[in-house]
Amino acid sequence: MKLAIFDIDGTLSRSPGLGSMAYESAFQEAFGFESVNTNWWEYTYSTDSGIFREILEEGFGRAVEDHEFERGRQAYFEHFERVCEEYRDRIHALDGAIEALQHLREKTEWELAIASGNWRHVGELKLAHAGFDVDGLPAGYADDGLERYELIDVAHARSRELHKREAFDKVVYVGDGPWDVRATKHLGMPFLGVRGNGRDAELEEAGARHFIDGYQDLERVMQALEECD
Repeated sequence: MKLAIFDIDGTLSRSPGLGSMAYESAFQEAFGFESVNTNWWEYTYSTDSGIFREILEEGFGRAVEDHEFERGRQAYFEHFERVCEEYRDRIHALDGAIEALQHLREKTEWELAIASGNWRHVGELKLAHAGFDVDGLPAGYADDGLERYELIDVAHARSRELHKREAFDKVVYVGDGPWDVRATKHLGMPFLGVRGNGRDAELEEAGARHFIDGYQDLERVMQALEECD
């Protein structure tokens, strides 16, 4: 039995601009912040939990209290739900991704999991609006830690628990950002990169060696998963 762990944004689905809109309006409403840096690659952590903490600490000039953190999180959930409804046509699965996951789940020896830097509520909303059925899949989200590698590790651990295995024969993380590559290096886990979001050169510079150009060629997806080491 093998395990493929998937990122969400840029890997399974795209929802361009929605997160930025929700961040800006939520922090303005909850804390009166006039602007929020939405260049996500400039933050220390590539997770909502890490980004939230950094925005609040910079805005307040001090450590963040738990109730403040939770107030911002709840405001973000409300604003993300609103932009999802208003701009639901912007949320879509990558071509062939839904069918590829269904095939892997039902007709192969690969088990599936999700590991995303989103909050769980936000990640599940994106997947549902994009048309994915991930009911029952183990997952790691920003609720589970600050570091990207922590979330992947949580998804891996929950998969072992669900399937009652001490280890899988092989584990591959599928992502699209250089932070994904760095996280898998930290864990010593094979990485499969998804091309097409403008970060191809960054992925290669970070050390990625195996790629797919999307999910429409299912045979290629299967081959790439097997080749990852």
